[in-house]
Amino acid sequence: MKVLFAAALLFVALFPAGPADAAVPGFDSQYAGESSFQSASGTPEPQTNTVLFFNTGTVPWIKHTASEVVLAVCLDDKVTCNVESPLYAWSAGLWPSRRVYATQLQQVVQPGQLATFTWFFHSPPDVVSGQYVFHGDLMHAATGAMVHPEGYFHIITCSCP
Repeated sequence: MKVLFAAALLFVALFPAGPADAAVPGFDSQYAGESSFQSASGTPEPQTNTVLFFNTGTVPWIKHTASEVVLAVCLDDKVTCNVESPLYAWSAGLWPSRRVYATQLQQVVQPGQLATFTWFFHSPPDVVSGQYVFHGDLMHAATGAMVHPEGYFHIITCSCP
């Protein structure tokens, strides 16, 4: 029983689904910009959104390694991250997971360089007209810890039938 409890505590520590804490040592970022807010019309064709972050830490972000950084899903409170998206139906099946919008496009992002994250969306067939807000932040993929919580968000306005 003690072993199971210790394993559960370790899992929660490594993969938190709660408010974001301090940055991962050596990892830091700064929001640099994104494509304009999008509109959707109820068509099933995927559209894209691109967001840029500077690697302001001391460690290179290397795709498919223990130093990879991803754009993770956050809730409306902008601090509860690494959670399943309540808007996953918008993913067009093109997000890496229910918890991640996108991985970095570049193989390596050195400190001081820009990282590009492009994610896809489409309006689901049963969606109603309105504004839909997608919250996210950068996450250290290996640990699930947030890199530098900034409260990134993207608004999609849907003029849907």
